[in-house]
Amino acid sequence: MTVFWHHVGDDLSKRDFPLTIGSQKIGLREFDFDDIMPYIDEIVGPSQREFQDSKDRIGSSKFQIWGIPSGAKSALKNLKLGDTFLLLNTDQSYGFFEYSGRVLCRLPSEQWRLSFKLWGERKFPLIVLLRGNLIHYPWPNFLDDMSYGAGFKGMGRVHTIAKPRLSETRFGSEESFLEHLSSGATN
Repeated sequence: MTVFWHHVGDDLSKRDFPLTIGSQKIGLREFDFDDIMPYIDEIVGPSQREFQDSKDRIGSSKFQIWGIPSGAKSALKNLKLGDTFLLLNTDQSYGFFEYSGRVLCRLPSEQWRLSFKLWGERKFPLIVLLRGNLIHYPWPNFLDDMSYGAGFKGMGRVHTIAKPRLSETRFGSEESFLEHLSSGATN
């Protein structure tokens, strides 16, 4: 299991989190396949079977949706079912991770129509289906916990947290870190 995190930025997080993830104000957003199937571009080849397997596994369960720009394709190449995905609003001192979710499915191919339907633009075609929780994990605490310097910036990118780094934190393991996040992570 790998922990991924995406620095979204203040403006985009305020605009987009409520649309497909949720917010403290409106609660967690929930979707199912009926909500998105009309907008999924045709899936062909081996990806078709993989997608059908994901649909069968998820069934009628609810999920959240996150889209990532095409430029992050290489950062997501190792993203797998069961990995964790964190969303950071801003890397300013007042910023915090607002969401933690398990990866249920990464939609095959770039999904331009679905991106437009969900966020009003085709800029986020790498789509991940997640099941998770709203959290409040302050950016300065993350920097301290992970032993990043105070000047470290997310730069609007998708990152991973290396397993050795996690094992050297106060959490000691990915499992303990994720338990901390699932408790709401206010510190």
